[in-house]
Amino acid sequence: MGDEKSLFVRRYGAWLAVPHTLGDAGRREFFTSAIVVLDTNVLLNLYEFTALARSQVATALEKVAPRLWMPHQVGLEFVSGRHRVINSRTQALTEASATVNKKFGEARSAIAAARRHVQNMLTRYGNDPGALAELDELLGDAAVSAAQREWSDALLTRIKALKNDQDIMPGSADGADPVIDLVASLYGDRIGAQPSDEVTRMRTEHALMHRFPNRIPPGFADSNKNTPMASAGDYLLWEEILDHVRTLPDPRRVLLVSADTKDDWYQPPEHGRRERPWPLLVNEMRRSAGASLRIETPQDFFEGISRFLDVEIAVATTEEIARAVVQPVTELEESAEGEKILIHEANATAVEPPPRLLSAACYAARLSTRAIRSMRSKSPHWPFWWWLIDVTAELGLREAETGEPLIDLVAAHLGELPPAPYWEPGSLLQQGEWPYRTSSWIAPWMFHVISRTPEADRVTLLRLAARQLDATSAP
Repeated sequence: MGDEKSLFVRRYGAWLAVPHTLGDAGRREFFTSAIVVLDTNVLLNLYEFTALARSQVATALEKVAPRLWMPHQVGLEFVSGRHRVINSRTQALTEASATVNKKFGEARSAIAAARRHVQNMLTRYGNDPGALAELDELLGDAAVSAAQREWSDALLTRIKALKNDQDIMPGSADGADPVIDLVASLYGDRIGAQPSDEVTRMRTEHALMHRFPNRIPPGFADSNKNTPMASAGDYLLWEEILDHVRTLPDPRRVLLVSADTKDDWYQPPEHGRRERPWPLLVNEMRRSAGASLRIETPQDFFEGISRFLDVEIAVATTEEIARAVVQPVTELEESAEGEKILIHEANATAVEPPPRLLSAACYAARLSTRAIRSMRSKSPHWPFWWWLIDVTAELGLREAETGEPLIDLVAAHLGELPPAPYWEPGSLLQQGEWPYRTSSWIAPWMFHVISRTPEADRVTLLRLAARQLDATSAP
């Protein structure tokens, strides 16, 4: 009977006691002896840190550097994705002053509209010329601009100082890059060989034909990406780790660090059980490679380095690690302080819209063509999809779900000048399909989508953009 119980526990132990729940003693073994695999998102997050925080993170990583190992898939995704992250950071800093000026301009317009509304009421019902003059003096354009100037100057001064303090400069993607230097130094020659084309093809087909339809982790949540190899990226990474671990001496332990907490890595909570890394992954690592597996988020990982390897990490640095957003997010939660994530121009291409919200927005807007749906998984189009998610809720076409992020994106702008230099004039749109051809500007991501969309969905999208403009510009 004892032997039967032992066999049962050995075979199904991953489900009964996942290493994720180990106490300090068991967890310490992974920090002191396991090979450490950092997912692509962890390396890309290095671009999001301040120079001081990155220096502290580098010191922490040096403690495990001899045990760091990089799969070829991670290296490939890192060098392919760094341009996007650097450009997103550069764009955010470059556009910051224009955004502040735009917001203050919107505030002045809103105050002027409120003043005119009250003055109209006074004219119609009050017959009080003195009150009208008083409001002109108190809330006229000149008075409001003067009142705002001190606030605006304070914000613009902070932005200028922030730009001057950067060590990731525009052009870093094609020139000097301190993150590349850091990564190369940490890994040395501990980088996996590129699998053969035949092996990559077989693994990709296996992922798409067998594992993903059966929701076998990892990676099945990425099955709708724009190419088969992109969809299979997580599984290609997983297979590389298994191959490498098989070559290691016993005892074999793997500490995988990733910001990806989608349900193709983590088993969702149910029936009183907390969310945890999939037992299927723990079991496959044990069965296929004879190794123990532990998966941690970057925040937990650096906390573990601080605890078990005696590395001091400042509170400000741990906060930067926690709020880094360069990851393929599909489930957006509130922050630890209870504040919702804000999606805006600077981060919209780095945060993937959840599939359920994409579907809800498509249905609410009655989008029907294959062309528009084919854009859902491509990050350059994510600002458009975030806008659609927002505008369908804003205009009452669907009920907003609990926990939806805050979204600050507009597809069009009314005014003589564009919000930013790369916006397209409304005059480029066809006569009759856009009512603001002579006085508007179209966001570049919106213009890119509608220029590639069949007429049925194009007309629908422009009507939504016009309705949003009407709603936001009404007095």
